[in-house]
Amino acid sequence: MRKPFRHSNSARSLLALLLAGLALIPQPSASAEPPPEPEGHEVRTAPIDELSRGLGLDRAAVRRLLADEEAAAATQRRLVPRLGSSYGGSWYDRKTRRLTVAVTDPALSRPVSEAGARVKVVKHSRATLAAVQTELDDRARRDPSAAAGLAGWHVDEPTNTVVVDAVEGRPAGAVLKAARAHGAAVRVKSVADDLPRLSAAYLDGGETIIMPNLSTCSVGFNARMYTNSPVMITAGHCADGGGPVVGFNGRGIGPWWFADRTYDWGVTAVDTTQWEQGPWISRHTPDDSVYLVHGSFQAPVGTSVCKSGITTKVTCGIIRWRNETVPLDNGKILYGMTRNTTCQEPGDSGGPYFSGGQAQGVATAARYRRDNDHSPWLCLSKYGLENVSWYQEINYILGYTGARLLVD
Repeated sequence: MRKPFRHSNSARSLLALLLAGLALIPQPSASAEPPPEPEGHEVRTAPIDELSRGLGLDRAAVRRLLADEEAAAATQRRLVPRLGSSYGGSWYDRKTRRLTVAVTDPALSRPVSEAGARVKVVKHSRATLAAVQTELDDRARRDPSAAAGLAGWHVDEPTNTVVVDAVEGRPAGAVLKAARAHGAAVRVKSVADDLPRLSAAYLDGGETIIMPNLSTCSVGFNARMYTNSPVMITAGHCADGGGPVVGFNGRGIGPWWFADRTYDWGVTAVDTTQWEQGPWISRHTPDDSVYLVHGSFQAPVGTSVCKSGITTKVTCGIIRWRNETVPLDNGKILYGMTRNTTCQEPGDSGGPYFSGGQAQGVATAARYRRDNDHSPWLCLSKYGLENVSWYQEINYILGYTGARLLVD
């Protein structure tokens, strides 16, 4: 029997869900730390139903997709170290059901093909494009007004360019001018006047945490820091509501230890006399069952990802790209964001993103729409559009803080 961390100390049965894992790419970070083994695990499958709803596939197609993604991730893991400075990026295509790997040196086409991936010879290496993005990021950090008129910029591996989203009808600042100076390495794309918003004001998540100003956010991941100090990782902008934070039942969780608004991650202490921690992600089901976290291997671009949140429950989508710079509607700029198509709404902030049992990140911002000034903000899929959401990579947070995830 397990005492769920989000409830009182009365014993409750665990329906632990063992996700059908993707063989994902290891990222350098502090080693994960296993918690005490709870009893009574019932092993189930991946979130098949949620993936089916999120991706518009039947259950059989979802199972095929997971198998294909596992194979693609394993191929990527083998190839990337061998390609060195010629590596131009890689991505999974659901239509062809294959991984594509870009290289700048045609001589490397053969080992890529022999590994079972499609080859694309490109002009720019991934490192070259990343350097362009870093230059634009640095300009925006020095002067946020330089990002005026832009909705974001990121490295787009399939087109081998840095894509800059320019908002229609808005005057652009110095970042766009600097981007155009890179010629063919940059592609400027016009987008609607619809800047993203932080998942704020109604901030719930995997499970609710409440700030002194009564704003709410979500539990992200349980972890340990320093000499085994218990902590919880969530979104950084949640700290705008003050601290210390409490849980849904009014029991104190702990004060903020870190809150980075630029990369949007935060860490709170956890009072373990009030809360039991574990590698658990809520399924939001009547039986209070959970998904288990087994590690934090990074899922490839183009593969599926899911999120747990109080507002939208468990929703799933596709990873579009990583390390996007995202200007917000409040004038702030987020860095290092991973864009995806999961439905995320106010109330989901800080909630855990996961793929194949591997922690991916914490929910940060999304693009919303609503019918009028008095109606709630909703994710774009409820208006027939593709969702646009972001999370901060968990491995970035672990590497920066030295925290260690609790894993099964």
